[in-house]
Amino acid sequence: MKRIQYLITFILILSSSLNGMKPEDDAVLHMLAGKHQAKLVQLLLKQGANANRQGRYHDTPLHRMAYHFEKDLTITERNNIISTVRNLINYGANPYIRNYGPHGELTVPELAKKRAGTPITTDSNRKRARIDDE
Repeated sequence: MKRIQYLITFILILSSSLNGMKPEDDAVLHMLAGKHQAKLVQLLLKQGANANRQGRYHDTPLHRMAYHFEKDLTITERNNIISTVRNLINYGANPYIRNYGPHGELTVPELAKKRAGTPITTDSNRKRARIDDE
């Protein structure tokens, strides 16, 4: 556990800020979520990282996870993904925030369906996103 704490301290020193330096920058949380690092994500969230911070392309850490999801994963990798998603949701991550990146304006469920190669149905997701925006 001490090695993880040292790693977090080192990352925070390098990044200069828990939630990124400029609004358009990805935070450390984005990078760790994209790599499905459940324990490190949880430590950053406990330190006050913003689970809904939008970085480059307006992606949230959940968007980054969905974008980097691969179909052929080991059991351990799948468990890390599940743990990371749970941590983010428990700390207030909203899967219905839309990004505005090169893959279109998508919520996390829409992006996950697109990455899986299934058709995207967005009516119910759009209604939920509008409710959250109000």
